[in-house]
Amino acid sequence: MKIVIIGCGKVGTSIARELNAENHDITVVDNDRKAVARLSETLDVMGVEGNGATYEALAEAGAETADLVIAATARDEVNLYACLMARSAGVPHTIARVRSPEYTDDLYRVKDQLRLSMSINPELTEAIEISRLLRFSGALEIDSFAKGAVELIKVLVPAGSPINGKRISQIDTLNGRIRLCTVERGSEVYIANGDTEIQAGDKVTVVAKPEIASRFFKK
Repeated sequence: MKIVIIGCGKVGTSIARELNAENHDITVVDNDRKAVARLSETLDVMGVEGNGATYEALAEAGAETADLVIAATARDEVNLYACLMARSAGVPHTIARVRSPEYTDDLYRVKDQLRLSMSINPELTEAIEISRLLRFSGALEIDSFAKGAVELIKVLVPAGSPINGKRISQIDTLNGRIRLCTVERGSEVYIANGDTEIQAGDKVTVVAKPEIASRFFKK
C-alpha cells in the first residue's frame, strides 16, 4: 500500500517503522526538517517538509495516489483537518490520532461528515492494556474480541495451582461461564475436553467475559 504519515513524533515514527517493516510504500510529512531527515535516513521512507494539513504538502507527498493517510501529530485539530483535506484530495481511507476525551466522545457524531475511516488514541490504548495486564498479571497473552466483550487469555499453570492435577470436568468453571479451550504441553497442543488433565507447566487458554475471567483467576 502507498501510505502517507503526517507527524514524525514518537507515534508517527513507531507507525512508520512498523509499516515499513511490512514493505509498504511510506511517505512522512512534518514541519520539523530535522525530524523528517532523521526518519528518512533511518528507514526506507520518503520525507516531505511541510504542513501536512495543507493540500500543497499532501500533494507533494503523493496523497492524490495514496491508499491511506495517517495523521499522527500531537494536535487533534490538525489531525482531523488533515484527514478531511486528504479525503478531498481523493484518498480513500484516513486515520486520525485523537487524544482529547472530549473529541473522542463526540467523534461518532461527525465521523461520516469528516469521512474518517478510523480514529486512534495511543495513550488510551496503552492505559487499557496496562489495566488488563494488572488484572491478569500472570497472563502470557491477552486478546480481546467483540470490542472487549470477550477475552482470550493464555496462562502458565504453576505447580501450586488449585487446578494442577485435575481434569477439566473437576474444575469449577463458574457455572459454565469459563471455557478452557486449549492446553499446550511441550510442543503438543490439545483441544481441551472434560477428561483433559491439567499439569504443572501447561499453557492453558481460557475464554470468558473480562469480569468472569477475573473472578476465575482470583479463585
